[in-house]
Amino acid sequence: MEKGIAIAGTIAVDYHKIIDHYAEKGMLCNILEVAKGVGGCVTNTIINLAKIDSTIPLYAYGGVGADENGEYIIKCWYLIFYL
Repeated sequence: MEKGIAIAGTIAVDYHKIIDHYAEKGMLCNILEVAKGVGGCVTNTIINLAKIDSTIPLYAYGGVGADENGEYIIKCWYLIFYL
């Protein structure tokens, strides 16, 4: 068995929405911009561990859906860790 650190948990897509104002109860606000990024326990922990010491082997375990968000997660992980 190889040595390293394994992280298991949630891998998710976070949607960040910029609004024009904080809406009062029962009122609406306008969404000005939407951005998304990969988040969750596994992603956040493994990225921070890699920043601390890039020589430690890291392993991620978590489910990824077979949908648009799952494809986005796989694409982002590839760009972060393999390029």
